Amino acid sequence: MPDSSHRMMRSGSASRSGAWTRSFGRTRDTARSGVNGYGVIMPHPTSIRFDKATVDRLDEIAAATGSTRAAVIRDAVAQFLDRDARFCRMVQQGLDAVREGRVVSHADAKARMRALGITLK
Repeated sequence: MPDSSHRMMRSGSASRSGAWTRSFGRTRDTARSGVNGYGVIMPHPTSIRFDKATVDRLDEIAAATGSTRAAVIRDAVAQFLDRDARFCRMVQQGLDAVREGRVVSHADAKARMRALGITLK
């Protein structure tokens, strides 16, 4: 049995499955304050609901990569945000090009594509 500095408590979403984690001397408030088990501050907790098929897929990826479901979700969200930011930058570059007159007519674009060996209808 752990000493009094190692309280056992149910962890977030795992509590539904009966999993327990150790708080290692942290109070319940500290454990829920956004500091993960590695001391990394995660200051903005949120929750999301998935259907069973999605959770199963997340768990498969987590198991295959030796990770956790939460880490897989964080990585997926980070990748999405990176792609979205890149897309927004590219749209802005296109809008800037139009505003500055750096455009090519449709006929010129087709001619350039044909010069590259691309067959057009």
